[in-house]
Amino acid sequence: MFKKTPKKIIVQSPPLLLSFISVFTLSFKSKKIILNVSDLWPLAAIELGVIKINSISHKFLCFLERFIYKKATLILGQSDEIIAHVRSIYPAKNCYLYRNFPDHKTAEFGLTTTLDEPIKIFYAGLLGVAQGVFELCKQINLESLPVELHLFGDGAEKNNLKIIFKTTPRKKSFSWYDGKKTITQ
Repeated sequence: MFKKTPKKIIVQSPPLLLSFISVFTLSFKSKKIILNVSDLWPLAAIELGVIKINSISHKFLCFLERFIYKKATLILGQSDEIIAHVRSIYPAKNCYLYRNFPDHKTAEFGLTTTLDEPIKIFYAGLLGVAQGVFELCKQINLESLPVELHLFGDGAEKNNLKIIFKTTPRKKSFSWYDGKKTITQ
């Protein structure tokens, strides 16, 4: 709180509580706050069924959301839906669409494989409900495809994924690094 900080500071949201604390603290120091919104909370929590509309937690999270939007000097949204949502709350707020991936235009994807080698699919990231990795693994039939699936990560769905891959016989190779050890089937 008492250390010297730059005039402009970028704050990431979510996590909503951490971004609220950052924005709250920085607003006392009269800093220009650039808020990067990469997901809509509490809206995402409602869609995932984690909280109910008009519950105490929903109202609290809405307060935090409105506060950080109000105090931000500039808001960067990573989708048109995020920008529209922010503008539905604060129509005059300076909002800009900012995508953190390049816009590559390729005419053809030059993937070549040999019959003896399977295609290797890698996922490295959060294994939570919103990512849908567990749902994908329940639905996909790797046995009929020349594919190896390699997962790297941890999260709320980790134990469910472990159950799927321990109880479902698979002819194809599967590996998973959970931060401690590699599990191979």
